[in-house]
Amino acid sequence: MKPVRKIIDDRKISVYPCTAENAPVVYSPTYAENGKALLDCCKTLGCPDFHLVTISELDWNADLSPWAAPSVVTDNDGFAGNAGEFTEFIRESVIPYAESITGAPSYRIIAGYSMAGLYALYAPYITDIFTKSVCASGSVWYEGFVDFAEKNKFVRRPDCIYLSLGDMESRTKNPVLSQTESCMDRLYHSYSQFGIPTIFEMNKGNHYKNAVLRLGKGIAWSLRN
Repeated sequence: MKPVRKIIDDRKISVYPCTAENAPVVYSPTYAENGKALLDCCKTLGCPDFHLVTISELDWNADLSPWAAPSVVTDNDGFAGNAGEFTEFIRESVIPYAESITGAPSYRIIAGYSMAGLYALYAPYITDIFTKSVCASGSVWYEGFVDFAEKNKFVRRPDCIYLSLGDMESRTKNPVLSQTESCMDRLYHSYSQFGIPTIFEMNKGNHYKNAVLRLGKGIAWSLRN
């Protein structure tokens, strides 16, 4: 079916409904709208049917950051810590609109790449609306996040968590970004110790290589678990 799109609060919501009844919905905040490419990738990977909802035209670093933090990549990264407000936007505006089109889902997955991957891990600590989390090449180096994740309880414990990175992502002179793999490894062991089915997959390349494929692999794994 063709996507249905709407602008809500200056953000673009793109709904890609499937024809299966009670299929799960994958919600994916994305830097640039990439729903068709992601669906094509998931089809190639043999994914079960699902509805896809992408949320784009975001204030990327502000909307997806869990709390205010210093800049890491540029002189002004804008990590304003607005993830709580963004979650309410999804609950109050995105879900009612999207699921008026898809119908009630069997469950919801939150799936993201980079800062959106970080958000996919943070969201279950502050909301019960998602059942599974996909963090592909997530920004888990974010100041204080690993400590937060290890010490706090979920509002809704995820049924499964997918983690991935590129094997070149931590090979950088940036002292914060160089810790990405060790941070992800800590999260993997922490979630596993909580008894949550969790996988940590390494991919070839740096942060920018095969982003759609990495996200698609996470969605495929989550749908099968």
